Amino acid sequence: TAEREAPFLEKFLDEARAACKKLGASRPMYLVGHSFGARVAVHLWSREDFRKDLPKSCLGIIAFGYPLVHPTQRREQKLLELPRSARVLFISGTRDHFAGDFKLLEKSLAKASCGKRCQVVKIQGGDHGLKCPK
Repeated sequence: TAEREAPFLEKFLDEARAACKKLGASRPMYLVGHSFGARVAVHLWSREDFRKDLPKSCLGIIAFGYPLVHPTQRREQKLLELPRSARVLFISGTRDHFAGDFKLLEKSLAKASCGKRCQVVKIQGGDHGLKCPK
């Protein structure tokens, strides 16, 4: 629920503000997360009440191993809630069971208002941690 996720989003937002303060407000910044961290970034960006408080230099999301496929949750809905202005780079391995075969991600982005501003990079042979076999 929105109430349950709020404390996690607030912590993520605090870290983004701290990074901006440390690195300088004029430098471009992206929210970066792997797995659950990528989900948090997408959830934060999809909520106007949190997104409005991001540093102005925050330009988008880099999502490693975004866990879209889940046996009991419909996680693609959150992608549809991203605003038209959202820019997301999804990077996942082709052996990542949380990404599935990428069809759900690509289908969801095709429906999303921000879909044309998003990109999917498939790491051939990579697993959820992007580790590739030798």
